[in-house]
Amino acid sequence: MSTNEREALLRLAQRAEEVAAWASPGDPWERSRLESALEQLAEEIREEQLLDAVAMGIRKAQARSAARLEELGIDSSELGLWVAERVAQGAWPDGDLISAFRAWRAERVALIEARRQARGTMALVEGYEPSEWSMDLDAQIDRGEISLDEAIAKTRARYGLDPSKPAD
Repeated sequence: MSTNEREALLRLAQRAEEVAAWASPGDPWERSRLESALEQLAEEIREEQLLDAVAMGIRKAQARSAARLEELGIDSSELGLWVAERVAQGAWPDGDLISAFRAWRAERVALIEARRQARGTMALVEGYEPSEWSMDLDAQIDRGEISLDEAIAKTRARYGLDPSKPAD
């Protein structure tokens, strides 16, 4: 319901109260029923207005947060990965969280780049192309969906090796 519609209903409710008072001043039962219904309608309209105001406030806060992250040069999806990792570990770094996030990101970028270089070197030396399965596994690691240890365990299991044992 739009703001204009709500305002129109409020005016209608107020006018209906006036009409009810004028139409049946001698019947208190009828008047109280109308007043009760009109009060309930007005309360529902006020609740909807409050919910709309809260939703608008949330949207504004999200926009401010997005603008602040952009201003800091922080990708929200990467921040989400970092927060999920911190929650899973049950620990937060001491000190400046932005610096801790940036250090984590630099470490992650370096790890991804090192893996890409290693794959490229293997492809040049051995002349192979990665399978669709291994590329999907790499993408899961890059997105932070699985850890490197989980990827190793999946690979060992795929080739019939015990995934719980360390690499030989």
